[in-house]
Amino acid sequence: MPYIEKILRYSLAIALIVTAGDIFFRFIEWSEPPVDALNFLISLTAAEFVWPSFGAMFLISGGLLFSDRLKGLALVLLFPAVFFVLIYSLVLDSSFPAVIFCFLYAGLIFLNFRSFRSLVGR
Repeated sequence: MPYIEKILRYSLAIALIVTAGDIFFRFIEWSEPPVDALNFLISLTAAEFVWPSFGAMFLISGGLLFSDRLKGLALVLLFPAVFFVLIYSLVLDSSFPAVIFCFLYAGLIFLNFRSFRSLVGR
């Protein structure tokens, strides 16, 4: 089990850091999303704080997951972004990498559930 958790944690950390780098430096060429998804992304881009805050959240969480310190904080910090990615990919644009991202997150939550026991009760 510890090896599975390390693989999930490092995979998610690498994905987060690469995504944060792409948010700030735009080095990955993305395919054109559907019209509704494109309109939604344009409206998010109009609010200039959304993408930098996602980038900072991904970078901080990826660093915490890499360092194996404060994994619980990293996973709690990521929850709003994972929820956004999941809803976006289910409703507007079905993208396979987004689903993998959500499964990596869910696997880490499952393997570290003892850390969150106080949040959900007994």
